[in-house]
Amino acid sequence: MGRGAGALALPAGRLVVADAAGALAVLFGDPAPAHGVTAGTPEVLLLSVAVPGVPDRDVEEALWTVREIVAG
Repeated sequence: MGRGAGALALPAGRLVVADAAGALAVLFGDPAPAHGVTAGTPEVLLLSVAVPGVPDRDVEEALWTVREIVAG
């Protein structure tokens, strides 16, 4: 993402959600201002953090549950 209006301050040692352009959000934190969801947002990408010991099927089920809630 580069610096400027949408730049995100990155604390040392923290995990971030990012794409090829740069950091979008600090994990479990607020997104960069240019990447927040608003009433005019046409689509959203859901993601989940998988941790050791949690079966993949449980992570997938959690994502489907959130999708159903968001879709209303």
